[in-house]
Amino acid sequence: MRRSAWLAAALWLALAATGAARGAAGAAGDSDVQAQLRRVVEAIVGATGDAAARLDRLTEMAPSRGELLMEIAIFLRGAHGTEEAMGAALVLDQLGFTNEEKIAAVVPHLDTPDAALRRVLYDLLGTVDRLAGGEPDFSPYRALLAGDSPPPGLIRYMYASSPAAAVAAMSLAHPGETSAGVDQDIAAVDSILRLEARGERLAATALREPAASLERLSRSPVWWLRLYAAAALREEAALAGPEVRSRLERDGNPLVRAAGRD
Repeated sequence: MRRSAWLAAALWLALAATGAARGAAGAAGDSDVQAQLRRVVEAIVGATGDAAARLDRLTEMAPSRGELLMEIAIFLRGAHGTEEAMGAALVLDQLGFTNEEKIAAVVPHLDTPDAALRRVLYDLLGTVDRLAGGEPDFSPYRALLAGDSPPPGLIRYMYASSPAAAVAAMSLAHPGETSAGVDQDIAAVDSILRLEARGERLAATALREPAASLERLSRSPVWWLRLYAAAALREEAALAGPEVRSRLERDGNPLVRAAGRD
């Protein structure tokens, strides 16, 4: 089975565990396209009817491939079971969306207030930046990150997925913006985050240097370094005291403020 099918199954199980897979308010999609997509999925998982013909009809109905991808995301958001989610994932495989198509379709919708749909979109981007699993590679987004105002939803996705990979991608997209010592500060903080992720106990003495590094990052004139500090503090509260936390919560950048309050 292809990776996207396993991804969809895992996604549905995660949504079901939180009670968000069904019944949550959110985007409904185009009713005709959703109905046809259900016919395609039924043909795939139940071997009822001509799946290829139904898929051809589905692609004719959607105004564009990008909009069709979003319709599939909405369908996945409300999947009624693992089979249905996997069937929709196989539709994704059959349609062969490129990374460029996924980025163009998904990124503008990452700010959706529909939390369940947002999880689906995050996992769809995971098929772009985590092809081999493990730590994400955000280089496919470099063109979007290079401007003065990168998409906020994409930034939130990256820092929620991996603060270290996110700040590395921002460093590559904005060469020359950071000062000497920043890489060492990030490495010091990230070493603690890796220990925390493995469930290892953190000795107070081990926190001293990383805490000093986080404090320096929290004062950086570069907003995406301050965002790293806020994201790291969200993962390991012991890295800073109330003063640093309060400063990040009052930061001039809304992304940093939001991360500091999470």
